[in-house]
Amino acid sequence: MSAALCAAFDLGSNSVKVLIGRPTGGPVDIVEQRVAVTRLSQGVDASGRLHPDAVARTLEALRAMVARCSELGVDRLTAVGTAVLRDAQDAPDFLDACRDLLGLEVEVVDGATEAEIVRLAARYEVEDVDDDAMLVDIGGGSTEVVWNGGAESTELGVVRLTERHVQADPPGAETLDTLRRVVARRLDALPVPPDVSAVVGSSASCSLLARISLKLAVHDP
Repeated sequence: MSAALCAAFDLGSNSVKVLIGRPTGGPVDIVEQRVAVTRLSQGVDASGRLHPDAVARTLEALRAMVARCSELGVDRLTAVGTAVLRDAQDAPDFLDACRDLLGLEVEVVDGATEAEIVRLAARYEVEDVDDDAMLVDIGGGSTEVVWNGGAESTELGVVRLTERHVQADPPGAETLDTLRRVVARRLDALPVPPDVSAVVGSSASCSLLARISLKLAVHDP
């Protein structure tokens, strides 16, 4: 008899994701994965509150994902919220809506826990990640950096940086220089050891940067 289906939801600042699969005692038997870019953190950095349009987009995406879980007979739903739900003053109202409208209990994790999840995921998914590798997960509201002996969640999310510094698309040279300085200043302050053996990136943003660096076609998630 196969194991019961489980679903893991990730409510991020830029997107919401669900992975549906069966635990096997080893690698998860993945049945389906879905992602929706809803930009839940729209305007939160400036106002401290969730934008009604962003809430509506996110609840609609979650509604479709929860419905799909029901269709597949998922036995257990687990949901985690990250930076945007740590920052927004009215996050409790959104969490109530997830529970009351969708039956989805969302746990909001702190930055340290989010960084530890990144560490565990990299160990699980990437072969030959040694203890001296540095792990980087770029999100919409924060970026988690994990190294041997330490971890930190920084306010270097792509949505946060865009809303703070970018006024045009594409951004001009002066804006790009500002972004480089902001990111470099924050990363230089991290006590990362000098003998990092490799840098392992996760998230769609890291995939996009890799494709740009390799001059490959850029896909839209």
